[in-house]
Amino acid sequence: MDEVPDIINLKLREEYVQIHRKELEEIGNCDWFLKNLIKYPPSKKDIYEIWEDKKTVMSIFDSLRFNSLIIYPNVSIDYMLLLCDKWTVPEELIEKLNEKQLEQIEPKKAKINIWDCIHLRCVNCKLGFNVIENKSDSCKFHSETFTHQFNTWTCCNTNNEYCKVGYHTASNGLYDVPNLIDSINSMMKGEIEEK
Repeated sequence: MDEVPDIINLKLREEYVQIHRKELEEIGNCDWFLKNLIKYPPSKKDIYEIWEDKKTVMSIFDSLRFNSLIIYPNVSIDYMLLLCDKWTVPEELIEKLNEKQLEQIEPKKAKINIWDCIHLRCVNCKLGFNVIENKSDSCKFHSETFTHQFNTWTCCNTNNEYCKVGYHTASNGLYDVPNLIDSINSMMKGEIEEK
């Protein structure tokens, strides 16, 4: 009777991988394709030929070895799931892959700064403004009244569009309450998504 080699040679789409037989035999608490495959001698020169992607096979192997989902770079989760199903790998790995796949499909909820949603009314120009977007030249206004008799502003004696420039200024009690309530309700319902 031939001696069973300690090292298993896999040929995966023209790439070769060596795996210790004992390690492969101990993976998983159920029978699955690679574990069952090594029970039979390879067809030629101690090499098992499997026409699958090397990184995907190694992702499956290492995930089972370390009992943690490991996905090598550029490995398709869809392909890995199909291969796991085909090879009847332990169900725990398939569940982890399904969870990972769902994470990628579901839209990510943005981390929201409450100030992004709050709009205030400026005491100078009387316009609404967002606190985050308030800059040193956002507010343009006149500090006094317009006289129709002279067609000028009393603060600067001109009829220019504005004579003062600065930050918008809010005062207590001038919050845009309906917009604030709508924004907070949307945040609590999770309706605001990452763009």
